[in-house]
Formats: sequence, C-alpha cells, structure tokens
Amino acid sequence: MKKDETRDNLKEYILDKRPDLLVIEEMLISCYESIDFIGEFEEMGYSYIEECLPERGNYSLTMMFLRDGNPKYIPSPGKYRENRSVVCKEDDLLICGSHFPCESDDIFLNHMENFVVDNLNDDFYLWEI
Repeated sequence: MKKDETRDNLKEYILDKRPDLLVIEEMLISCYESIDFIGEFEEMGYSYIEECLPERGNYSLTMMFLRDGNPKYIPSPGKYRENRSVVCKEDDLLICGSHFPCESDDIFLNHMENFVVDNLNDDFYLWEI
C-alpha cells in the first residue's frame, strides 16, 4: 500500500469519527518524507505538545493529539535520561503517556507509580505503550 493512500484513509477515518484524543504509534517524522502528518492533523483541529518533539533529526515516535484543545506541557515524572513519559494538562484533565519497554528500570517505574499515586484525586488519563 502506498503511503499517500494510507494517509488518506487515516484522515478520512479521523474526520468521520472525530475523536477528542488521537494516539498515533510509530509516527515517522522525517525531512525526507513529503507527508506532513503533524501539519495535516493541525488543519483538522488537533494540537500537540511541541516541547515533546526532538529538536532535530528523523525519528519515529508515539504522539498524542487533542481536538480543539490547547494542552499545557508539564515536566515528566522524574528527571533523568531514560525518562519515557510525556505529561500534559487540558482543562481539568491530566494526561500522561508513557512507553514501557520489555525490560524497564526500577527508577522509571517508581517515578510513574509515585506520579499516579500523587494524582489519584485528579481526573487523569494514563496510557502506556
């Protein structure tokens, strides 16, 4: 299947369903690609947390987009090199997305556990990949 066809099918599905939250796994960001997924999602009314993107380079990552929102970036639980989480707040909803590899380190898991326990009284959405 061609990338353009895949993109068109995805856009059609999103426009039909109009989800409030999109989580796109393995999203390719490359200066060599002609498809600008981020720009196209923005044109459909979705926003993302710009602070979460690497400053430069080609990469594949999981991204979250909110429809008609303006998510505020919040520093992730624990500040260390192996951190794999992104946290944002949209109105009264706290959203935390994280990548849990097959072999995760105890430091990261402890930070995530503490984050969840500290926010049990708040409305939050936690997703892991």
